Amino acid sequence: MVITGLEIILGNLPTSIKGKRVGILSHSPGITKDFEHITEVFYKRKDCKLSAIFGPQHGLHGQTQDNMIEWKTQRHPIFNIPIYSLYGEHRKPTSEMLADLDVFLIDL
Repeated sequence: MVITGLEIILGNLPTSIKGKRVGILSHSPGITKDFEHITEVFYKRKDCKLSAIFGPQHGLHGQTQDNMIEWKTQRHPIFNIPIYSLYGEHRKPTSEMLADLDVFLIDL
């Protein structure tokens, strides 16, 4: 049996994340064994707050698969939080993007 890091952290959320504003850098394979995306899981949690999402080269869900297609920062249509593009104007998070976060999780 394989247990991913995501499954481990969700089964026992570290105290360093509890009560914190969380930013997540992930992409389409960032899912649980039940095929729920990491951002959906953290959005539903009551013991921390998903505050921002960051997406890499091909977008959060692979929407820009063609090589070298940049994409723009946007707001999540359901969560109403920013989805920051790290493959557009910026290639790494800026201090402004991180200003309202306490924790930055990377699941790539």
